[in-house]
Amino acid sequence: MPWTLHAGGTFNGLSVANMAAVFGVPPARFFLSGDGHRNPPFRWAVRPAVRQHFLTLMATNSLCLHVEQLPEQVSADSIPVYFDPLILQQKVFGWELSMFRDLLPVMELCMTIAGDIPDPSLGSVVALHREMIRIDGLGWKVGNPPWMHAAVGQSDTFKTYWQGVEAHAPRVGATENAYLNFVLGYNTRAMALRCDANNFIAANISRVIALYPNDTHLITVGDAHITTNPVQQYINLGALQGLIDPSTG
Repeated sequence: MPWTLHAGGTFNGLSVANMAAVFGVPPARFFLSGDGHRNPPFRWAVRPAVRQHFLTLMATNSLCLHVEQLPEQVSADSIPVYFDPLILQQKVFGWELSMFRDLLPVMELCMTIAGDIPDPSLGSVVALHREMIRIDGLGWKVGNPPWMHAAVGQSDTFKTYWQGVEAHAPRVGATENAYLNFVLGYNTRAMALRCDANNFIAANISRVIALYPNDTHLITVGDAHITTNPVQQYINLGALQGLIDPSTG
């Protein structure tokens, strides 16, 4: 197995005494840490015991950082200040899938409507239906999950119901409860997609590794990406070794 999973906090506990034992000899060149939601991540890599190791790699233009952001969101704020030169070297890469940016408006609308039930505005219901159609059309980005397409048909049925309510048709409590469960369920599936799509996230990371195969790569993800449908199983290092700490901070 090219990846070695360490106990959470191992990277934070690195010291001069144990660095060689953890990193290996020669040192590993792939590090996956579960601190993707911390601001900034990679604080463990600038702790005094290990800082010089990574700064030396940076100085020789052989260090890449992968962050949990869209590529266009990457900035100096994405990384510890010690690694700022990597921005100029163009060696900080955002692996986030554009699909999550696409999903954000529909997820927000789902929660707005859920809060408004039993009296959501018809405009919001119609807007949500259109958003679900839009997302279904983008589903190819993450392998066309069947639930995205199924949701469009369900949404159309509920839209017809709420249009009837607007026209003073009798209200049906069971239908309105079902709609609440529907919009909440859609939001839940969209959230779960973050880990369901780990193979696509890994593809983004792997493309950068292929561009810089001789560099050391520090990769940060939210810890759930390591423990649920593990992203590391989709990152093939060949005969090389990678180290994982699911919980660093």
